[in-house]
Amino acid sequence: MSQPTNPLSDAEDRFIETLLDEAYAPDQTSDRSRIDRLMGTIRHEPNESETPVFRASSAGRSAGLRWKRLAIAACVLIACGYAVMLHSSSNSAYAAVMRAIQTSLPTRQYRVQMTNRWPVVGQRDVTAKLYVNDNDEFCVWHPGWLPGGEIWVGGDLDSRWIVPPVGPVLTGDENLIASALQSEGLGTPLLHLQTLLTRMAQDYDLELLDDNFIADPRNPSEQIRCRHVAGIRTGDDVMMPTRIDLWANDQSGVAERVELQWPEGDDSWLPLRWQIELVDFPELADDWFKFHGHCVPGRLVLPIGTDTPDAKSESDEA
Repeated sequence: MSQPTNPLSDAEDRFIETLLDEAYAPDQTSDRSRIDRLMGTIRHEPNESETPVFRASSAGRSAGLRWKRLAIAACVLIACGYAVMLHSSSNSAYAAVMRAIQTSLPTRQYRVQMTNRWPVVGQRDVTAKLYVNDNDEFCVWHPGWLPGGEIWVGGDLDSRWIVPPVGPVLTGDENLIASALQSEGLGTPLLHLQTLLTRMAQDYDLELLDDNFIADPRNPSEQIRCRHVAGIRTGDDVMMPTRIDLWANDQSGVAERVELQWPEGDDSWLPLRWQIELVDFPELADDWFKFHGHCVPGRLVLPIGTDTPDAKSESDEA
């Protein structure tokens, strides 16, 4: 005489198989969607044909196997849920950085507090001004390390220019201008805020920390709720900071504050730490983001990085 079918065992078998199939299914959709389907399976109410009829003889013999399979399925489900949680946190951090990159706002002015170092001179502090617009252009006013040594640096995603205290205006690409600024402690690709945040998204392990309220430098009596993202460098580009922290406005997404840290005890000419803080939305002259707006007419312009540099006057450039 054949053994009677155990509806409870069959239903549980189908339930466990569904869990395992979903957990190990090819990743055709997101992990979050797969977990939602798993939870839907758990919450499934059996219909009348699936109503279990308890039979002691079959239940006793299969109880051990069923509990083992339930334990395996539970472990798989917990592991998948933990992976989704970590993946979701990383994605949220990345999304906050990308939102800060893509946010289009009026022209912004940042205060840049720099602590730089030299092998002999030691640490020096200076406060610069950074201006950015929604056309991916920027310019920086740096007071220089000596009286009368102020420098203007600017450009866009592809090109850079320098207006030094004396001598010709220099133009070139990002790397060449960074080399020319090395002795000023500005020889990094991070003066362009969009470049900085893009490198953060690409080359750093990101973690979304607890939201913070930071003081609003534009209105000292107010505070700004910000999403705080910390990034730890994964590449071997020593010019880049080892850590970048971003505080992005929870409402607008704009970068309210960015802090950069380089290794302590380094004997190179690399910076030590920078703090970049949004302070204003100024109205500026039309040529503010061009070198023409920061030097007298007729000043010599020298392109660098070409085999035969062709120096010309500022009026020729115009």
